[in-house]
Amino acid sequence: MRFSWKRTHIPSYKLFSSEEESEFLYIKDFSLFLNRDGEKKKALHNINLTFSRNKVWGIVGPSGAGKSLLLNSISKGILEKENSSQYSWEGQIVYRGTEIFSNSFPIELLKKKIGLISQLPVLFPLTIRENILFALKARGLYDSKLLELKLKKILIECDLWEELKDRLDSCPIGTLSVGQAQKLCFARALILDPELLLMDEPTSALDPSSASKIEKLILKIAHKITVIIVSHSLSQVKHIADYTIFLKGGRIIEYGPTPKMFTSPQTKEFKNFILGQY
Repeated sequence: MRFSWKRTHIPSYKLFSSEEESEFLYIKDFSLFLNRDGEKKKALHNINLTFSRNKVWGIVGPSGAGKSLLLNSISKGILEKENSSQYSWEGQIVYRGTEIFSNSFPIELLKKKIGLISQLPVLFPLTIRENILFALKARGLYDSKLLELKLKKILIECDLWEELKDRLDSCPIGTLSVGQAQKLCFARALILDPELLLMDEPTSALDPSSASKIEKLILKIAHKITVIIVSHSLSQVKHIADYTIFLKGGRIIEYGPTPKMFTSPQTKEFKNFILGQY
């Protein structure tokens, strides 16, 4: 993989308030390429972003805009795909001062500090208790009292305790509703105390009531975790996101504080998008 250090335009306004925040997570001159049939196609074009701490960032755009590719690049997920050799890149994605695609990046830091929530809930064929505590035990925590305290605390935080407290060891995972299963995925991710949570359309498979509960949960945790969420729902992004990023054709067309984005769009493309014209 090769890196390009050429400078491209970065919006003049700052979306972070301190040097510490600017070093938390930033993307500089990042381009992602798909290499297929001997051809190299640019899927993401010179992305420049700085993510401030403990805020919700919404990524929106038409289908094929590159939203999930951007999220997968931040999580290093593109390297875990079976066809990862088809991807190459230029530029940097820097998390906590280290370029995530470099050989020196500590992969354990990624696993401990970054949580992932996918479009559909993915649970292990285990009990509810075992699903939630799996990662903690994998990290060497076996103190039963501490595990139970953490289990109860996270289920209360995710509004699942009253629903599931009597079924932690007896309820088959397959009997949970999709909404319950997705909230359980949140609990499993949050019990590790991540500082960054990446979500790819986490409510798209849910009914409106379940989606609303997930949105409330996101708002509940946003004061202590940085959240980056890909969403097809503009109303959802307006409701929960502090900042909005609009992608089209693999390019950032516009980004900034959500209220300003939706009340005073600066580009014709985003204005047309929120008006539903494409």
